[in-house]
Amino acid sequence: MTSEARQGQGGTHAQAGFYRAHHSRLVGFLLRRTGDEREAEALAHQSWVAYLSNWDRYQRTYDDPVAPLYVIARRRLSDWYKTRGSCGEELPAEEELAKRVPLADWQSDMAQHVDTHVDLSRALARLPHRQREALHLRYVDDLARTQVAALMGISDDGVKKLLSNAIARLRTASGLAGYSRTVVPSSARTTRKEVRK
Repeated sequence: MTSEARQGQGGTHAQAGFYRAHHSRLVGFLLRRTGDEREAEALAHQSWVAYLSNWDRYQRTYDDPVAPLYVIARRRLSDWYKTRGSCGEELPAEEELAKRVPLADWQSDMAQHVDTHVDLSRALARLPHRQREALHLRYVDDLARTQVAALMGISDDGVKKLLSNAIARLRTASGLAGYSRTVVPSSARTTRKEVRK
């Protein structure tokens, strides 16, 4: 076997591993936006074809080679929205997302969970679009900040600022005033002096 053949075979194994590691998250990312499993799978397939055709370049060029995969998927999604006469620039409203992807099947205290979901949905809907989009990409789609930055076309620091401002607004949102953050007991806290010792 020639060295080129071995290298090509190694690339194929690397591509297969990369695909297995990221495919389900990519489909989830697309499903939350389309609400249709077939469409999400089709868009994921198109994204993978485009990504894998430039595999070597993405692996060499990007510190985080997953970021261009989501940029490609976002473009495919934008095209998908355009063919349906929808605006693909904005994420669907939280209420629409809840209809598209059902909530988990809660066993106990269903009413409390529904109330929490409604209150949080309302607070999120009041955020500026870019803050809501950053929160969604980071915490719902579970993308790294660098990936969010690539998708949104801003710097990593820009993403940090959007997330920080969004979280600060949510903490002071009137509809969420009755909810408390998890508080670390004072006995579990450590001061800087204790850490230095």
